[in-house]
Amino acid sequence: MNKRLFSFLILAASAVILLFSSCNPQPQTSQSNPSTAMSAGTTDIQDIRFTGNVTFSTVDTNGNGFFEAVVADVEVEILTAGDYLVTGRLEKNGETISYRPTFETMLSSQANVSGVPGIYIVLVAFSGEEIFLSGENGPYDLCLHAIGEKSHADLTIPTPAYDPTVFGEIGAILTGVSETAVDEDGDGKLDFVEVALDVTVRMSGDYWLQGTLSKDSTSIVHTSDIFFALTPGTHTLNLRFPGLPILRSGLSGPYEGVVSIVNDPGGHNIGGIEFMTRAYRSTRFSGLLELDGRFNDQGIDTNGNGLFDILRIEFGAEISKEGIYLVSGALRNPSEPRFVFTDDVQMTLDRGPQMLTLEFSGALIRDQELDGPYQVEVSLRDPATYDELDRVLLGRKTASYRATDFEPFGWAAIMLTGKFTEQGVDTNDNGLFEELRVEVEVELAEADFYEWSASLMDINDTTIDFDIRRGALDAGLTTIDFVFHGSKIVQNGVSGPYFVKVLGMFGQNGSNVVAIQAAQTKPYDFSYFESSDGTTP
Repeated sequence: MNKRLFSFLILAASAVILLFSSCNPQPQTSQSNPSTAMSAGTTDIQDIRFTGNVTFSTVDTNGNGFFEAVVADVEVEILTAGDYLVTGRLEKNGETISYRPTFETMLSSQANVSGVPGIYIVLVAFSGEEIFLSGENGPYDLCLHAIGEKSHADLTIPTPAYDPTVFGEIGAILTGVSETAVDEDGDGKLDFVEVALDVTVRMSGDYWLQGTLSKDSTSIVHTSDIFFALTPGTHTLNLRFPGLPILRSGLSGPYEGVVSIVNDPGGHNIGGIEFMTRAYRSTRFSGLLELDGRFNDQGIDTNGNGLFDILRIEFGAEISKEGIYLVSGALRNPSEPRFVFTDDVQMTLDRGPQMLTLEFSGALIRDQELDGPYQVEVSLRDPATYDELDRVLLGRKTASYRATDFEPFGWAAIMLTGKFTEQGVDTNDNGLFEELRVEVEVELAEADFYEWSASLMDINDTTIDFDIRRGALDAGLTTIDFVFHGSKIVQNGVSGPYFVKVLGMFGQNGSNVVAIQAAQTKPYDFSYFESSDGTTP
């Protein structure tokens, strides 16, 4: 081991011992102005000594009127050339006030100095948040230790008479939490879990809340970007977790809750609080689409050749909110990995019970060699954003159709080559990805106007986002693109890799392809992406 490395190992070990030992104050000279350079008794040693000159200053880097730190400019004299470590701690009546430079680090207040014999200034910082939390008025005892390879020096000197209330690094603290479930429309179903948070604000500013409900470490629902402009004082803030993901999870409570408070555009988490909800049943929460048990399936032969061109599914459901929706379906045999999808159909749905109809292409069923009986999953999306609003698995299966009962395609005209590219895209140069773009290579037998769609899913097979695109494409090798929103990735709260799945592509002339998985991304952390208000989680 080289001598320089050995020296620093000795310094580090000595620092740990000295940092947590008592001050043992030394005699000090009188001070005419404690806020300027100070002198104290010095100790002559072989390696290094304190001259007794120390200057104190306070730091307010963001100009909010609160000091983030006290910085001591400490003068030392190196007597023997070498490497030295200076550590410090603030004490009051033998109790530690601060021993870290900032509240969010586990590093101790220290500085390195090295060189030939001479006078040097080292800066040792102390956390303003620790000073605030101590509640103790100054002056404090500044306990300094200079550590060399062969010996060490000590110095204790008073700080100015600081007021702890003018210090602080954290602008707001979550101090209490309560929760209740709310039936907003009085239909007997719970619409959301509302969490009331007690927060003590010391510094005016913009704050955001984000939170997660989980069950046995499985994330159920995540909410973020809830904005508040807060002034100093005590406030109660409300955060709502939608009930639909709780219903669809099938997991009953109690749920583990975590809420964090963020206070800057970069998504700096300044504190959090954990809680446990009451033991809600998941079935008590409201869904957008509630099944009523009615179900019918029918193969349709449009040309009278004995083969089904369409598999028609009719089912009864109660819609809790009237509106215009994109309705689509997924057909599968539970023992097979393959799916068949319908196109999105725009429907105007009234509130209340009604019959809905989905039609699956018989040629797609035949092409996928998918035998029944089939399960059907229904999805409702917002036609403006393509956000998924609800997804329900129909409770009954179809009859035991065979793939050969359906009309085949004349030929296959679309093929995925297996090649793809993906990248996070920072559109506003702020260091965060607003989009995740994926391009998939396909080979087309003919030029046509095509429609293609796919879902972005996480490692838990949870749908994060959905994208659908259209365009005229030439025959031959080409790429189809998908753009997924970074804010949806943040809202989902699960890191990558992410998967582009259930890719469907259809041409106007009848060509089609469906792929269970088309691409896998790098293992992005979800915090790399930008939320809807320009922050990270």
